[in-house]
Amino acid sequence: MQRQNKKILVINPNSSLCMTAAIGRGLALVKLPENISWQCQHLAAGPIGIETQQHIEQVIPLLQQVASTEQCDALVVSCFSDPGVQQLREACDMPIFGIGESAYLQAASVSRNIGIISILEASVERHKLALQQLNLLPFICADLPLNLKTTELQQTQLVTQRLVEVAAQLVARGADCLVLGCAGLADYRQMLSDEIQLPVIEPSQAGLLAAAASFNLSAQVSAS
Repeated sequence: MQRQNKKILVINPNSSLCMTAAIGRGLALVKLPENISWQCQHLAAGPIGIETQQHIEQVIPLLQQVASTEQCDALVVSCFSDPGVQQLREACDMPIFGIGESAYLQAASVSRNIGIISILEASVERHKLALQQLNLLPFICADLPLNLKTTELQQTQLVTQRLVEVAAQLVARGADCLVLGCAGLADYRQMLSDEIQLPVIEPSQAGLLAAAASFNLSAQVSAS
């Protein structure tokens, strides 16, 4: 009997086409069963990056509108702060996944010494609250920022330098698994994993894997 086809919609809740493309490149490395497809799109009316609580509140109604109009079997919100995820879960029948939550849970399945790489200092407190709600805060060695804006994440040399520096600081604090704390860092996962020789969790990939698992189907990430 042929398995029913499933579609996963991945929403980048900002208006950055560059970030959306980076997310898509990361998702393309996820090997899904043949009956699962995914689509990645951005919010044209969203901010260029989601860096503040105001940005988070701005995109929630936009995400709700998308969820009510798009035809899909699961939805992944591809922002590490998981904006609107709880509201969407309350309003929608389909499975809803936030990439922050998905990345934390994937990391916790392989490590009790997790390091998080945030982009800004202001992100760290939001991450702490989310980890407390998931009862995963004891698993975190440290959450350190790159101190880069989302608009700077296309500067490959600068981002690579900062990632390696911050990763080394986290490893020095005992981390044996790292989580990239922004969807815009998708292109750097393999480089960083090769550099530090440790698992590096890319959150949008984690969200897609979680969505596939919700259909009771397995998937895996291939090397880039």
